[in-house]
Amino acid sequence: MDIDEQGTRQLRNGTRIHEDVVRYYRYMNYERGIEVLKTGQFRLSPISYFNDPFDGYGVAIGSMTDEACWHFVKRFRTELQRMFVEEFGHLESLIASKNEEYVDLVQQILEKPKQSYFTVEAIREWVCSSRYQLMCLSSVENYVATNDVLMWSHYADSCKGIRFEIEISEADLLPGFSFRKMKYSKNRPVLNLSNVRTWDEDDREFNRYIEDCICMKSEVWSYESEVRFVADMAKCKYNIGSGHDSGGNYDYAHVTFPSDVIKKVCFGFAANRKEVKEMCKRLKHDEKFSDVEFLQMDLDLMDYNIKYNEVL
Repeated sequence: MDIDEQGTRQLRNGTRIHEDVVRYYRYMNYERGIEVLKTGQFRLSPISYFNDPFDGYGVAIGSMTDEACWHFVKRFRTELQRMFVEEFGHLESLIASKNEEYVDLVQQILEKPKQSYFTVEAIREWVCSSRYQLMCLSSVENYVATNDVLMWSHYADSCKGIRFEIEISEADLLPGFSFRKMKYSKNRPVLNLSNVRTWDEDDREFNRYIEDCICMKSEVWSYESEVRFVADMAKCKYNIGSGHDSGGNYDYAHVTFPSDVIKKVCFGFAANRKEVKEMCKRLKHDEKFSDVEFLQMDLDLMDYNIKYNEVL
């Protein structure tokens, strides 16, 4: 499905670059980068497709009250059914009837250690599948140059891909979109079930935990200097598009930024240099790329540094 026309116009024409702009790097493979150059569309993905197995997983402590547990089952009934089809395949009818079997189910979830397992799994399922789509960026401001080799190797197809440098302010974003700076910690996000009440937008403990699940990772990932571009799908559905991966593996969301958001396009060291040169020559004649710098990565001859040269 193509991006909604109204959403496209709003995003392209309604954006004004403010003075408090921030620059970010976005690494990707060559094919995906060419797609961005052709369409202007950056893909977003659910957390479940990210490479950190702990992404979105926290730790639940404490115990829910009976009332909070009833709210939990109602709030996450879709996720519970999807996760545990055999056990809760008829959960909707149980909730509607509030019969003895439903009471037994709630009591099951209230038991330890099942309670912690159910809550952590259901919330991650909700975050991943229903609510949020994200794009991972690196903050240029906090970037450590020596980590550049790692990022190219891990996220740009072993230096065969493309790195975009984009410039945008959070003040320019439409409702439902935000930038979230990652927090790196030795400990996983913690949900204190004793403090949860309603499992809704007004529940402070629940919403703090969701924020941590989206924005907290282990210290081992700190080299990424990551900032996440987050789309709350419940609030931005008219300003976002969707598509299907060419490999047929998954559906994704995409967002179209104004063309002047892209400041630099850098091709990896291992990208075909003749092809890159011919492509950049064509792109430079396109008005929307008139102010964009086109570079290609090179290796320093003496040490482990990277340098970037203009594609002429």
